[in-house]
Amino acid sequence: MSNVEKFDEITEKLLSYLEATFPVPANIGLPSLRLKISKRPTVDPVTETETDAGEPLTEDEKYFEPTVAWLIDAGYIRAQQGKIAGYHSFVLTEKGLAMRGIKPKSLTNK
Repeated sequence: MSNVEKFDEITEKLLSYLEATFPVPANIGLPSLRLKISKRPTVDPVTETETDAGEPLTEDEKYFEPTVAWLIDAGYIRAQQGKIAGYHSFVLTEKGLAMRGIKPKSLTNK
């Protein structure tokens, strides 16, 4: 799958999810969108060492955050950036709604 196809796949899933939850901000992760996640390393809680190395990142994991960042920069979605990593409180913007063909009557000129 090409990088543009992966962008399209993630974007469609994300925007569809946000359309369904609009106007309530949503906390979305890869599982929410049924995107593939790699097996994480297992850590021994006593020694705090990894007992297995896990797997390399999936293509979904590699493309998720850059896709989100682009959609924010382009003005289609709004989200808060986490203190450590990632984003939360996703919501479609007016531009995002228009792209999806959604026109709330309350936001149209009378």
